Amino acid sequence: MSELQPLALDGPAGRLAGWTLGDLHDGAVPVLFCHPVNTQGRAFEAVAERLGDRPAVLPDLRGHGEASPDGPYSIVDWADDCATVLDHLELDAVHVVGGSLGGAMAVELAARMPGRIRSVASIGGTLHVREDATAFGEALEQHGVEGTWRLLVPELSVGPNASEAVVERTVALANRNPAPIVAAILAAALQTDLRHRAAAVHCPALVACGEHDRTCPPVHSHEMAELLGTTAVVLPGIGHLTMLEDPDATARIVANHLAAAEA
Repeated sequence: MSELQPLALDGPAGRLAGWTLGDLHDGAVPVLFCHPVNTQGRAFEAVAERLGDRPAVLPDLRGHGEASPDGPYSIVDWADDCATVLDHLELDAVHVVGGSLGGAMAVELAARMPGRIRSVASIGGTLHVREDATAFGEALEQHGVEGTWRLLVPELSVGPNASEAVVERTVALANRNPAPIVAAILAAALQTDLRHRAAAVHCPALVACGEHDRTCPPVHSHEMAELLGTTAVVLPGIGHLTMLEDPDATARIVANHLAAAEA
């Protein structure tokens, strides 16, 4: 099995980072993974490793992982980062898989680069969210960054039967930047509306979510699926970050989607 190789480049708002897996220019169309907001590229590591010989790119977008913390932050800005990564790696064709609001990034990329994006997949995503981030900011002030993740991950990121190992892995992959950056990222993410971009997406689409997703409940995936002309897939027994809670099931539906898109 190929090993992850580090990635570093200059982006629109500073340094971008992340990982690549496999030979990006050897046959199979690579997968670009757009990580959930306030996580990092390696959130999709276990899924990428389960896709056989399929090469993959797992960037850390601005404000996340080893990338520069500098803003501005928005779904469109993070999609700009993804496009910069594709240009840097000279990838003319990719599939895009996004987790949570990474699903909206995938839609934005497909809408702006229809000849380059072969398919999109949203895992636990949404195109429209309007929520207030005040309570999250108060939690950060009271508990700090890691304390907030330890408080919220079991409640909002995984299903009711998630193991302690899954919770710990999810906490470990959460954003470790200072609280003001973490809060600003979430506040920006919670003011997203890309529903108007769905009509410009003409490639095959997968929309999936966990049965117990409490962050982007299944109704969000059903709405996205309808806008993209497909049907939502609901994974039983798991929560929001399916790529961490059940990478086997997540990889299986992604692999089937990629095979169908290329058939």
